[in-house]
Amino acid sequence: MKKLFVLFILISTTLIAQESEKRIYLPVFQGCEDINRFDNAALRICFQEELTKAVDKQLNHQALNFISDNSKRKKFNVKISFMVSKDGEITNIKNIDNGDNDFFLRVKSVMSQLHTTYKISPAVNQEYEAVNIIFKLPIVYKYNNKD
Repeated sequence: MKKLFVLFILISTTLIAQESEKRIYLPVFQGCEDINRFDNAALRICFQEELTKAVDKQLNHQALNFISDNSKRKKFNVKISFMVSKDGEITNIKNIDNGDNDFFLRVKSVMSQLHTTYKISPAVNQEYEAVNIIFKLPIVYKYNNKD
């Protein structure tokens, strides 16, 4: 039986330069709507958990083809950056550490389509205007090939 694991850790957020002097409230991922909009610590945890579930679900749908193409490998990793836009879309997905490019392209494909399945409310500033925000995220995908 194949066992698949995906590890996500939302390690930092960086704001677009023109927004950096204002207080920013993080985006809200579907499933986090009941969290206080102004509690960035709780929103970050929930955003990470819900994003992990969503990407894991989509990657697992594609996993068997990916694993069969890379049957000798047990671990894939990449560090990405991405923007949650003012429209609540995940855009500008980049491989920032030159990790596994084939795996990155699969992750990029999954992440770029999340807004079609999951609602993401954008980050807002202290005037409640939607703003772009950039996240950095290491992704580790491991599997055990045991029958």
